Amino acid sequence: MRPDDKSTSDSAFLRTDARQRRNLALLIAGMLAFAVLFFFFGLPRLNAWVRAGNTAAALNKLGMVCDVLAVLLLLTAAWAVGYARRVLRSDQFPPPGTWVLWDTRLRRGAAARMRAWGLVFVAAGCALFAIYVAVLPYQLHHRLIPPVPNGAPLQPIR
Repeated sequence: MRPDDKSTSDSAFLRTDARQRRNLALLIAGMLAFAVLFFFFGLPRLNAWVRAGNTAAALNKLGMVCDVLAVLLLLTAAWAVGYARRVLRSDQFPPPGTWVLWDTRLRRGAAARMRAWGLVFVAAGCALFAIYVAVLPYQLHHRLIPPVPNGAPLQPIR
């Protein structure tokens, strides 16, 4: 074990600031409110389109939702890679300047590096899932809606 591999013996903490705690709590509350609104207002409308027999319109809306989700997943992956780089550069988890909700024990050395590589692994998973989410509506479209015969005019999506 190298001398810089202090993972739990160091009793240093990253102290929280009341303003940072409030801002982060507001951000989390906003994300939860968005998820609840989508669950109660977005999903029933999508379900109503499917039940009405307008599968093409429902798949179109599902495609837009999946595209937004794919972009958010890619942004999450990019953030995780950037955060992992900050951890590897500072050899400390959480890195300096990070917002925390409560006092957090600093991890240094091998423990910090392991968390950073774990974040890179999570980022790769987010990126792969984003690709799957982006392709899913198009796969469903080709399976659920029959192809248009040759020479027939395309029907508008209502």
